[in-house]
Amino acid sequence: MEKIYNILSRLIEKILGRSFTKELVLIFIAINIVNFSNYIYTLIMARMLGPAEFSLFASLISIFMILSSLISTIQTVTTKYVSNYFAERDYKSISNFFFSSFKKIALICLIVFLFFILASKQIALFLNTVSPIPIIILGSMVSISMFVSISRGTLQGIQNFFHLSLNLIIDAILRLVIGILLVYFGFKNSGAVGSASISGFLAILISVIPLSFIFKNRNNKQDINFFEVYKYTVPVLIASICLFILISFDIVLVKHFFNELNASQYSAAATMGKIVIFIPGAIGLVMFPKVAEYHKKNLDSIGILKKSLFITLILCGGVTICYFLFPNFIIRVMFGKAYENSAYLIKFFGIAMTFFALNNILISYNLSIEKFKFILPTIISTILQIVLIYLFHDSLIQVILILLFNSLVIFAVNLISTLVS
Repeated sequence: MEKIYNILSRLIEKILGRSFTKELVLIFIAINIVNFSNYIYTLIMARMLGPAEFSLFASLISIFMILSSLISTIQTVTTKYVSNYFAERDYKSISNFFFSSFKKIALICLIVFLFFILASKQIALFLNTVSPIPIIILGSMVSISMFVSISRGTLQGIQNFFHLSLNLIIDAILRLVIGILLVYFGFKNSGAVGSASISGFLAILISVIPLSFIFKNRNNKQDINFFEVYKYTVPVLIASICLFILISFDIVLVKHFFNELNASQYSAAATMGKIVIFIPGAIGLVMFPKVAEYHKKNLDSIGILKKSLFITLILCGGVTICYFLFPNFIIRVMFGKAYENSAYLIKFFGIAMTFFALNNILISYNLSIEKFKFILPTIISTILQIVLIYLFHDSLIQVILILLFNSLVIFAVNLISTLVS
């Protein structure tokens, strides 16, 4: 592990310079351990659940990904404000922001969970399934994840990337082990989804250790200006909703419009596509608080953006090339022969998710410096993608080509907007 860390550190230091190299390598290793654990989990679920149940599992995870816009928003806003306080070493404000946010999120979580209970039968009907129980459990998973995002956003904001990495890894491993056990004992999709609720709750408890300082620095007399927080939250929420819809809602639409066989094939290919977009996740996690701190101190951060885009392209491009060279082998090894007919789709997913990953870096950068020109084109792009898939879904290749076209256009528009502003 130490050798891998040192090799990656030297490689990235040559590309990015000394700035945030160690943190980037640490988060990169952690996130890819998490991604590996999650994909192993997905592959095991594909085999344990079978094609029909797995297509439902993939749809539930896609719904979670879309609702993760709330979770991502909470973590991004928390990181932004904690980064500002951390730049001034104002630990009392960090503590007050944490506790105030925790209280406010509790109400949102209650509303979300009640919504899932009341709408569970309708959602189950839309997904062509019978039992509403997995839908309700999904609601608990979303609610708990919101609380997790506050603790992780705080760790990210104070740039404690070691404990953030550790928290992510423990959560993923617990989810893997608990999920396999629950499905093995017959809980099927309820167990597969419910394992994330259990591991998320444990992740909250674990985060208390590195965040113990917030209990010592709490000052009840000091108020946080949440009006400013809410103003910043709106564009972050819009961006998060759009991003998760762009990379996830296609699976839900495919589940609705296509038969179980086609839906499971598309889900398998989409799962491979997610590898591409999540591999460079460490870039954004480290870049955001660094750029926010630079912005707070009135320092130029465009160099960090360019280097972040470059390494994202290298990482995503490398995986996509593998998809072009060995599509059948990759699908067969990862999912088994039952999903081999989806192999032709993964190369197109690779290209589309590469541009979406690059676009995510651009949006993260703009949010960290509080510039929101990207909002309108992102909204238009999201609506356009849904409409096009809804109108044109004669084949799976038609759906993925819509994603590819849309990812290229939105990246080009936001790149020009960012560089000329």
